[in-house]
Amino acid sequence: MKNTRDYDIKSSSYGALESSMESQHFLEKNKVFVNDTINLNQKIPINKGWMKRFISTILIILICVFGLAYNNSLKKSSSHHVVTTDTDESDNNIIITNVVNVDNDIDNDVVIVNDNDITTDTVDVTNDNDNNNDITSDNDVTTNGVDVETNDNDVDVTTDTNDITTTDNDVDVTTDTNDITTNDVIVDVPTIDINSLPSLTFTVSTEYGIHDSARFPYPWLDDCLFVETYKTNTFTASSAVSGCTYDYTISGDTDASSGTSNDGTFTFLPENTGKFSITVNEYCYNTPMRSFSNTIWSKYVRREVSALTDYDREEFLDTFAKLWEIKTPEGKELYGDKYKSLYHFAVVHNDAGANPVCDEFHTGSGFINNHMYLGSYLEQIMRLINPKVSLHYMEYGIYFSSDGYKNHQLNQLDGGTWSEMFTEKYFGSNDPYTGKIINGRWADFTLPYLTREFLISEDIDPDKTLFSHEQKKWLEASGAHMMNPYGLLRAPWNYSPATYTLRFHNVNQFNDYTNVNTIITNYYNGVDCRDYENFVSRECNGNPLVTLLTDVEDDVHGKVHFTVGGSGGDKCIEVDDYLMNTYGFEWKDMVAIAQSSQRYFKTYITMYPTWDDKKFGPYPLDCSANPWQDDKLTTTVGPGEDGGPTCDCNSYYFEDQDKLTTFIYTYFQDWAGRKVPQAETVDKLLNLSFDEQVDVMSKLCGRFQMEGDLAGSGAATDPIFWVVHGGVERIMQKIYIEGILTDYVYTEPLSECSGHIETGTKDWLEGYTFEDESIEVHKLTNVELAEYLNPLSDKYRDQVDFVYDHYDWSTICDGEAKGWFASNPDVDPNAPIIVNPLTPPKPDDNDPPPNDSSSDYPPPPNDSSSDNSPPLNRKLRSYEGNI
Repeated sequence: MKNTRDYDIKSSSYGALESSMESQHFLEKNKVFVNDTINLNQKIPINKGWMKRFISTILIILICVFGLAYNNSLKKSSSHHVVTTDTDESDNNIIITNVVNVDNDIDNDVVIVNDNDITTDTVDVTNDNDNNNDITSDNDVTTNGVDVETNDNDVDVTTDTNDITTTDNDVDVTTDTNDITTNDVIVDVPTIDINSLPSLTFTVSTEYGIHDSARFPYPWLDDCLFVETYKTNTFTASSAVSGCTYDYTISGDTDASSGTSNDGTFTFLPENTGKFSITVNEYCYNTPMRSFSNTIWSKYVRREVSALTDYDREEFLDTFAKLWEIKTPEGKELYGDKYKSLYHFAVVHNDAGANPVCDEFHTGSGFINNHMYLGSYLEQIMRLINPKVSLHYMEYGIYFSSDGYKNHQLNQLDGGTWSEMFTEKYFGSNDPYTGKIINGRWADFTLPYLTREFLISEDIDPDKTLFSHEQKKWLEASGAHMMNPYGLLRAPWNYSPATYTLRFHNVNQFNDYTNVNTIITNYYNGVDCRDYENFVSRECNGNPLVTLLTDVEDDVHGKVHFTVGGSGGDKCIEVDDYLMNTYGFEWKDMVAIAQSSQRYFKTYITMYPTWDDKKFGPYPLDCSANPWQDDKLTTTVGPGEDGGPTCDCNSYYFEDQDKLTTFIYTYFQDWAGRKVPQAETVDKLLNLSFDEQVDVMSKLCGRFQMEGDLAGSGAATDPIFWVVHGGVERIMQKIYIEGILTDYVYTEPLSECSGHIETGTKDWLEGYTFEDESIEVHKLTNVELAEYLNPLSDKYRDQVDFVYDHYDWSTICDGEAKGWFASNPDVDPNAPIIVNPLTPPKPDDNDPPPNDSSSDYPPPPNDSSSDNSPPLNRKLRSYEGNI
């Protein structure tokens, strides 16, 4: 074995090397470097007297080990460990060897501090998981009282030749040169008894208020939370504890959000509809406390238009108007291939309500189905332009029950300004004489001519109908798409050449209703509190669903179209003035004539292509132009002007009094012979001489009353059309939710149109999607479509992307307080919809026989039994239809 040379180490009173030169020589000679790990097997040269020094060293190490153990026991609550060895030795030739092993430093914060007269430091760190090697040593052998300060992210250690102070976030340890002193700093944490806290729950709100059951009373939300799509939804803890934090996670198939709240409040802005989950964990001073988890449903919200914030109103109206502005070809370039302009949907509605086969949208159980899905389809197109908007609604019961509307009845020529809805701010005012919208976003839009080129550009086949079930019979009678005699997108019976949407807001310039029997004017009085009360409490409460479906249009909707659309036209005004001045007719007579004229032209112009003279007698009108001719009027001249169209009565009905009486009864089909004020007008006419009757009827055949477009099949070109149907669906949902019906069975007792019968489908819905886009909505039957509109159903919850807001019906005639929606105890709101086979209704034994005197309709004239007479007692088409 190689001999080793003894080195004499001279110690100062603090055990340091006498000179830096000798220190450097010692370190270099023995190859001891700072931060090196020194193998304990390395031979270290020592002086004589080694036994004494060895025993002293062992004693010092034992003292340090026991001190360290005691120190650790004091610091057990802290995750940080500090090992401090500090020795003062007066022996001049002592070598101190410190060996520190640190294994499995799981807490990431192990600190070894070695200071003072240490000649050899052996440090072994194993599995230091934070990789920071938080080892504080004297980076050099401390010489001549040099202070070293070492800091890392977790532990601040200050070392000088006399003291070691170690500070971290949890424990402060101070060690002086003679003693080891450990002081734990204890934070004063309040005591929280988790058993004394209520369950952690959350409410959700937006700028419109809290999402509670009063605002959204859908049963499937009873145990869930609801958030509004594309809104900042604020979650608020019901019993947040001061000083606690709340870690939240919201997740779904598309959107997600997570974070920590210091007060139990946080926000979520979903950009998709559908189902989400939420989890919240409460921590109080790092201690887990309560937790919360639930399901969230995200849907758009349809609101009453006047209730929108200024920002939401402008977003909605600006986006809505773009459907008129941007035609389909341009829209596809801007927003994708799914885009369709407003005029595509207007063609669908005009074809449905004006074709010669049957009314696909109205006068049947399918009224709600058809209009709700048409609106929802348009809404999806709006969101291609702006994904934040919804198709909001106008709760017209509020407006027609207002003092403003009562004032309008005294001044019918106000252009609609009785309500803010009909001002520039919303949907524009109109000229009461010409019917033109004169301000606002819709003032300058024009109606299109239905040319082949236009139809193709709107993704509509000019040679095929949008209703394939009726196509064969349809094409045998007319072209595939409906238009007026000028070729405009307008009801066929409307002879207006105007290339703008008509909205008169009055009846033939009749200004004051106050002196006219309200039964007569009710046709043009909108829908008010009385209408709602009669419909809900008398028509629906305790009756089956079919009653709601077939009566809702006439009872609480149709009059809105006639009131706002109104009627007018120069020729019409000319005839009315003539009849009043010549035969003494009064304003109430002219209102009754206006009602009958509108229904007569709608019925008989529409029936022209399928009229059978052998079955019904000669067609009653002889017009120079009709909408079924292949060659449309190319002039812009209207009726009554040179070169304009004309209509006369068929002279067959002027051959004798019986035929003339038959004709008069046909013209006034709903009023003649009934105990209603309108019947007085019929009696007044029949009391005239034969020649005078012929003169009056000749004038009525050529009267050319022009409806506002909202009152006809072309209604969808007026923006009001799209916001008034939401009010119908909202009241239907209210009735469903309150459970006042006796069943939820979709049936169609009257119509055989595909738009109404149980098994009918809707070709025009191709392209419309539910949440599950694999469902082919256009192939669903009317029964199935009705199931998706049932707000109680899972299908509505899972597939429909919107809800209605604020079901507080106290704002409408105090309906809830009056008990309109008193629940029917015999109704199961969760009862499934049952598909009934289509069977014709069986006549009741108490029903009067045809033409019985107790019937609503008058007995036929003397020759009515002839096959050549018009159908006096057959309601060919409801006058509320086509809207």
